[in-house]
Amino acid sequence: MTSTPANSARKGLRGYLPSLVQWLLPAIATLIGWHTFSKRFGYPVHTDAELTYLPAARAFLEQGWAYLLNPESYRVVPLAYLWPALWDADPSSIRIANACLWLACVFFIWNTSLILGGLRAAVLALALWTFHPEIPLYFSTELTEPIFLAGLFGWIFALAKITMDQKARFSTALLAGLGLCITLLSRPVLQLIAPLGLVVLLGYFIHQKITEASPTLPRQAVYRKLSFLTWSLALGLLVPGLLILKNGLLFGLWGLGTGSGAGLYLGTHPLFQGAEPAFLGFDYDINILAVLKSNEGDHLSLIADRASRSAAIWQIQSMSASESFFYFARKISWWLFHHPSTGPV
Repeated sequence: MTSTPANSARKGLRGYLPSLVQWLLPAIATLIGWHTFSKRFGYPVHTDAELTYLPAARAFLEQGWAYLLNPESYRVVPLAYLWPALWDADPSSIRIANACLWLACVFFIWNTSLILGGLRAAVLALALWTFHPEIPLYFSTELTEPIFLAGLFGWIFALAKITMDQKARFSTALLAGLGLCITLLSRPVLQLIAPLGLVVLLGYFIHQKITEASPTLPRQAVYRKLSFLTWSLALGLLVPGLLILKNGLLFGLWGLGTGSGAGLYLGTHPLFQGAEPAFLGFDYDINILAVLKSNEGDHLSLIADRASRSAAIWQIQSMSASESFFYFARKISWWLFHHPSTGPV
């Protein structure tokens, strides 16, 4: 059967469509996000940014890197003020920069999904991201969520390439380390999981070194991937580790910043369960507890942080085994499927 010009055109179109979709859909998702931001561009500065992040950014701009030797530097994690400081602590400039972070997130989500699940998975993931009722709203604020999400999705993208791409290079491990570092310095939710993962991988290599002298060729491929993962965790933890060491030696705070105590308190109190009280309809400020305990009027002080942490630990110890099971099972279901919050205001 001879090929007609019409048949050749149809075949060429079918071959061209997949590549067109791979550019068109991320572009549409980006434009939809930017349209959402444009409608909220003139909104007032968020309270947390106005009271905490932007003043810290201005102090950094005035003092330079010497600000890190100031006790105020540990009241929030570094990127909470370094990212705004990069844009002169100007809310409009920060929001424009966050729009660029939205583009980065779209790129990482789309390509990670293509690697792990193919085109259908990528389309579904991008649709869930673009039309989420809450996530896009953060990008038109001065909060830390945009830089955290960009780092998180960059880290996941690099991990997907390491695990699925047989030709992954060490540069991919560097990208993964950079993404992990950004997540830890913006919202350090992985500050316990990442070190634990590094310890597990190092333990695996030590065990294999002792028990297996000459690994087979397939095992060498596994070693290569695991070595990249190990390097990514080690590189990602390097700067956060140095900051923890600085905070510990200078201020007695062995962490990236205060606020983890409040996070624990919110995460274990039966009324809040990990959500800001206002998001659940509660007219309650958890910082009152910390302020009263510290007698300093500063809910992010070291004493206030320890007070919140102690209250959280007491709450966990007060739960029975059955209460703990159902409580944390409900939290996990919230994190994985639904969270009853209304998003930033």
